[in-house]
Amino acid sequence: MISVNRNNLKTCGSLFCSAARVITTRYFLCLFIATLALGLICAGCSGLSTNPSKAAKTISRWVPSGTSEDDITKIMTQHGFVFDFMDMDGHGGHDYHFGYATRFHNWLVQIHTQDGKVVRITVPRVDFDLIQIHT
Repeated sequence: MISVNRNNLKTCGSLFCSAARVITTRYFLCLFIATLALGLICAGCSGLSTNPSKAAKTISRWVPSGTSEDDITKIMTQHGFVFDFMDMDGHGGHDYHFGYATRFHNWLVQIHTQDGKVVRITVPRVDFDLIQIHT
């Protein structure tokens, strides 16, 4: 007959349970951090840089110099921008103002035209708002 010491079984069992708890805790912690990071990254995904000069370069590829005023709003809305207003620039041209918002950033874009054609694009600012509520 084999003799089994119950104290050894308890020690071995608690050691196994402790190791399993550590592995499970680390697994779920890593899973939680990965999910949180992915969520934060995707929540602000726009493909548009938060650096104003880089954002202006990207938008300049969408709306290159020489694009007609008739196409500006159509192109910008296709990229998710919202037309805000248009005003006269004082030199016979127009300034078109667009806005774009993600969960954490707001872009303000100005497209300057002269003689009915795009001449310059500026992104005066990109605002960061951690506690922004979108309706």
